[in-house]
Amino acid sequence: MAFGISNCVRTTKQLHVAQKGLASRYSETYILTTTGAGNDGNFDTLNNLTFTTTGPENNTKPLMRERYAYDTRFISTAITYKQLTVNTFQMDVEYTGYIDDGLYGEEGAPVPWSRLSRRCTFRNVQIWKYVTVYPTYYAAVWPPSSAITGTSVDMMGTPENYRVWHHHLDIEVHVDRSFAQTLLGGKADHYPIIWNSHLLKRNLTPFLSYPIGSVVFTGYQQALTEDPWDTYTLSFEADEIGHLEQRVIPNVTGGVLMTNVSTWDSKPIKQADAAYWYQPWSRLAGTAGLYDLNYLSPDNNSFAEIEDPSPAWTGYP
Repeated sequence: MAFGISNCVRTTKQLHVAQKGLASRYSETYILTTTGAGNDGNFDTLNNLTFTTTGPENNTKPLMRERYAYDTRFISTAITYKQLTVNTFQMDVEYTGYIDDGLYGEEGAPVPWSRLSRRCTFRNVQIWKYVTVYPTYYAAVWPPSSAITGTSVDMMGTPENYRVWHHHLDIEVHVDRSFAQTLLGGKADHYPIIWNSHLLKRNLTPFLSYPIGSVVFTGYQQALTEDPWDTYTLSFEADEIGHLEQRVIPNVTGGVLMTNVSTWDSKPIKQADAAYWYQPWSRLAGTAGLYDLNYLSPDNNSFAEIEDPSPAWTGYP
């Protein structure tokens, strides 16, 4: 008689639920009764055998890298066999999954989870004109159509170094690539494809409390967390004046064209003829080149866990 399983009984089960962004664990223990020749220590054959029956105690024998039949958010990631008697084996199965519901709007999918890392520094901006009002959405067409209106502050064509705050943002998200392949257009890289199409765009709507036009999506990194879940880190740059720069008209020798005359401390100086706004991330007018960066999140709406963390604070008891 060939080596086989005559009975498969689940004896225990245990669920360990982790916080958002960390894998939860579900484990089960089975007692397997075998028949036929080759019972003693035949773990390799036993591992590849299947057994299916019905009833609350008897279940389909799990195999490595299969989804749990009763909760497809979990995948078997470890199976341990221990021989108890000649024809009796203990099988311990561990499943891994991100078990919260809601991602992609589908029941049973991982929760929309994200984590923000922010580094605040500054950027040096060469300023020929002080202004009080910046272009709408920090947009500036190039070539320019009009000069900046403001107070000239350069000295003999040498601009002032003006410092503005500048933030680097990294947002970490999880994606179930097999889920994306099945339900989101047949491609495991569904979201990287979307992200590629919106690289180097600034925010069309307020994003993480930053005003329109002040944040640009600069790239992402992909890292395998626990197959098939990938961790992606999306990178953004936020800027106090929307990444704007100032450019001036050169003279025939390549220096600054200086036609304005001003008096500082009773001393006459020359200053730049005109200065113009330059937007390095989009040289188009208005909202052209902008995109709602909230739609880059895996739940296709917002990075909710950053802006609305859970659980909510309810005050002291």
